[in-house]
Amino acid sequence: MLADGDIIAWYYENCTMWPPSPPTMTPHPKASFTWTPLIPKVGQTATFDASASKPNGGTIVDYAWSFGDGSFAHGKVVAHAYNSPGTYTVTLNVTDSNGLWSVEQKQITVVQPHGPKANFTAVPETAKVGEKIKFDASASLPGWNGTHTMPIKEYRWNFGDGNITVTSQPIIYHSYSAAGNYYVTLTVYAPGATPETDSTTVRVTVLTVPVGGQSVSVETSNVEKGLAAYLVSVAVVAVAFAVFRRKAVGRR
Repeated sequence: MLADGDIIAWYYENCTMWPPSPPTMTPHPKASFTWTPLIPKVGQTATFDASASKPNGGTIVDYAWSFGDGSFAHGKVVAHAYNSPGTYTVTLNVTDSNGLWSVEQKQITVVQPHGPKANFTAVPETAKVGEKIKFDASASLPGWNGTHTMPIKEYRWNFGDGNITVTSQPIIYHSYSAAGNYYVTLTVYAPGATPETDSTTVRVTVLTVPVGGQSVSVETSNVEKGLAAYLVSVAVVAVAFAVFRRKAVGRR
């Protein structure tokens, strides 16, 4: 056992160096990989590339992949898509021609993007002809592309009476010139989201009947007129019977 300060003497005997050289160790390969895109979406194909792996003396003969979701593959460059969002551990195992191997593990995050969500109110939902109705889409939600919020850029209004309006603001007013039920459709547009649009529909009712203390002319139906005449006849008979009875009592 050598200690600090000991001197090692080297000499040659029959042209052989003594002590003999230590055995040469064959280095292991070095596994290394990258992938694109860096944050894939659910269902999006990601490419995994092990070209950065180093053989270190031998030749790499196998690239074995485990994607952390129960899927496996072999090859220097492989592709894989995930079916659910989450964080997965990807494992690369490289083996060289000397039977030596090396492993590298990295975590990959898979995201679930979503489109915008259309939502609006109509106040009042029952209005009269010519009355302004307030349509408010402030409750609509932006989209998300997996890394960034995608704001709503356009509100597309179809008022159901042939009028279509596109605005950049969520509030708009509209009135109707004729009575009826109208189905108002709002489509919101958030470029860059997945998907980029969403729609919803609300029904509004427009009446011809004035509101708020104004006189209203009501047309009586034939049935109502007949009923009124019948009631008048009954009343006349009742009065006549009462008069007759009073006279009869007086004679007694």
